[in-house]
Amino acid sequence: MVAQHGTPGRGADSAGNRRTFAQFLAIQLLRTLDTRELLSALAASKRGVPLTPKEEREAHAELMWDLETIELLSQRFRRSAWTFARNDTATPFITSDNPVTFRTGDNLQWLRVGILSRGTYLVYPMSPQAVLFCYPRQGKFRALRKFADAVSPVLLTEGMVEGENTGQVFMASRFLISCRPRFDAERAFASTIGTDIYAPSPLQS
Repeated sequence: MVAQHGTPGRGADSAGNRRTFAQFLAIQLLRTLDTRELLSALAASKRGVPLTPKEEREAHAELMWDLETIELLSQRFRRSAWTFARNDTATPFITSDNPVTFRTGDNLQWLRVGILSRGTYLVYPMSPQAVLFCYPRQGKFRALRKFADAVSPVLLTEGMVEGENTGQVFMASRFLISCRPRFDAERAFASTIGTDIYAPSPLQS
C-alpha cells in the first residue's frame, strides 16, 4: 500500500507485500544476462578455463534457486526506505532487460558491481509514470525517512526523468523498452559510456 505525499501507508498485508516485492526485485536482478556473464567470469577465473554454454546455464539456474542469495538481497531491499516518485512530464520512464539499477549516494555514478556497498541505493521504474527508490536507512538518507513508503512531494522535471533513464541505458545488456518510439536521449548517453565525460571535476571530488 502506498500513501500520498509523505503519509505512510497502512494495511494488514503491507509487510507481506513488501517481502514479496523485495524478492521480486532480487530475482529481477539475478535473472539477467549481466548476472550470468559475471558469474561465468568469476567461475572461469577460479578454475582457469572458460565455462561451456551448458555450464553457464546450469550455474545461472543454480544461483537463481539459491534461497540464501535471494534472501540476502531481498532483506537489503526490504529494509530500505521505499520512496515513490510520480512522473507527470512528457518524457516517460523507460525500462530494459536489466531493470534494477543502483546508484552511488552522491548520484554521480551507476554501478554494476559493488551494488550493496554503503550508501548505494536502488532505482526501479515501475511504469512510464512511476519509479521506486530504495534508500539505505543510514547516513544522509536518514533525512528521507519521513518519505518512506510514500509518494515524494518532489515534482520531477524532464531532465530528472532523463537522468534516471540513463541508469537503464547503462545496465541494459540488449534491450531498452519505452512507450514512445524514439530513443534520442538514450542513444546520446550510450555513446558516453566508457568515457570520462561525466567524471566529477576536481572541485566536485
